[in-house]
Amino acid sequence: MLVQGSGGVSIFALQCALSAGARVFAITGSPSKVASLQSLGAEQVVLYKSEAEWSRAILELTGGDGVDHVVETYGAGTIDESIKAAAVGGNICLVGLFRRPIEAKSAI
Repeated sequence: MLVQGSGGVSIFALQCALSAGARVFAITGSPSKVASLQSLGAEQVVLYKSEAEWSRAILELTGGDGVDHVVETYGAGTIDESIKAAAVGGNICLVGLFRRPIEAKSAI
């Protein structure tokens, strides 16, 4: 599993995945959060600010397979990398994204 960042959703997902016996990887933009994510159980933490194509690092860490699950909390800025980091047949769970309301069409 791959979690993004160190917010509540990602930490909850990390803990649930670990309790189910999964390997968990994380990305973060803050070097100061690497140790805390590892202390919570992340196997490896990738700094996305220093590795723009962080999906490559995730693929290397998984022997080229990718992760079975991605908890996508950043949205449009990271979805492409999440797709590349996911295994064939893997799942990407989009959490907390804003959407624009659908505008009502006026009657003619």
